[in-house]
Amino acid sequence: MATFDITVTYSEVSQVRDIAANLMSLDWSVYIRPDPLMHYPAGTTEEQGRMAMQALSLYESLSDSDAGLITVNEFNAIARLAVTYGYNTWQTTLDESYKGRVHRFLRRGIL
Repeated sequence: MATFDITVTYSEVSQVRDIAANLMSLDWSVYIRPDPLMHYPAGTTEEQGRMAMQALSLYESLSDSDAGLITVNEFNAIARLAVTYGYNTWQTTLDESYKGRVHRFLRRGIL
């Protein structure tokens, strides 16, 4: 009997579409807003935020023809959460970086 090797390649398009399918179930009509950060749908997890960032990065690396395989709804599901998650991550990092420093900046006339 002959033996065969089969290689299955899970394309970047498939990865983006699978992540989008997961994120499309988020209910953007119900927000939680951790001031002063941007809104998340209720029940959004850190994992979903990271997945959205990963999918957006993958999408940006696609060729034009491959990117054309991603629907507008799939792209929106990814981009909306990726932008929100990215901004909130940046804002939290910035806040942590400036803790205890703002008063020094004020005293020196920087702010």
